[in-house]
Amino acid sequence: MDVVRLAKLTDYAIVILSAFARAPGQLQTAPALARTTGLPLATVAKVLKMLGRGGIVDSTRGSGGGYHLARVASRIGVAAILEVMEGPIALTACCTDGGDRCGIEPGCPVKDHWRRISETVLGALSELTLEDLIQPLPTQRRRPERSPMLLNAASLRR
Repeated sequence: MDVVRLAKLTDYAIVILSAFARAPGQLQTAPALARTTGLPLATVAKVLKMLGRGGIVDSTRGSGGGYHLARVASRIGVAAILEVMEGPIALTACCTDGGDRCGIEPGCPVKDHWRRISETVLGALSELTLEDLIQPLPTQRRRPERSPMLLNAASLRR
């Protein structure tokens, strides 16, 4: 079964960025982040390079240098992080602006609905911030019937 799955580097980027968010304003070095997160130094360095190119983190060179968030954690949406690490967010080929199209797109009866679903997911990911990800989730006494992260079908019926 195929599932929508993020690459490991994207997952690691969120872990690394959460370390930044927990120490706001503090410069972080790649070796220190590797120790804090338990990730290999080479992986941390690769992710930091990608996040730097994407404008999520900035670096300061020289002795006493390191990395820091380019904006406060409350202004960094999860969608922005995913786009830097994965590229444009789209659930199906017909939801992209690129030339990668499927063979039935011209007559597809659900194409517009997929676009709406993709826009809804992108909106939810944009509203969720790095600051939100470092907050503890409220404890619940009983297991919820469905995850709060699942889309409510009624919200798709605009």
